[in-house]
Amino acid sequence: MKKKHLIIVGTIIISAIVILGLYQTFALSGDITKDTSGYYNVTVNDGTTVNVPANSSKTVYYKLTNANKGTVKYGVGYSGSNITVKYYHDTQDPVTGTVDYGKSKFIKLYIQNTGSTATTATLSTILGYEKGGDLIVPSGYTLVNEKKRFPQKKYYKD
Repeated sequence: MKKKHLIIVGTIIISAIVILGLYQTFALSGDITKDTSGYYNVTVNDGTTVNVPANSSKTVYYKLTNANKGTVKYGVGYSGSNITVKYYHDTQDPVTGTVDYGKSKFIKLYIQNTGSTATTATLSTILGYEKGGDLIVPSGYTLVNEKKRFPQKKYYKD
């Protein structure tokens, strides 16, 4: 009886681990969603490129994870021609700050292509020492530091 009980408990634990592993795999690779307005939201990781059609924009959820032993300062950089990247005011985490070892940050970005042809934006995490002063942005990259502004609603009094 005790052996049968141990087998059942072991099977439940192994099943839970397998389900959790499959869920994590889905969470890491199931990264394109469609919101109610018909736009696609894309979650990208470090060093990822995003194709943006001419004269349009995309919303991207950028995930960065600290694999360094210790707390580091981070920022998000981008490169690309006719590309502007801004962060949303309602982003889950700040666009610059510090991140502890093994922790992740999720930053909601607005990528705009102002050109007349489709182009590619390359996003990258820029890391620095926690108390090392300003981040050193590599040549060809721009640090995201501008907030996406929404048009203000005007109210008229009759």
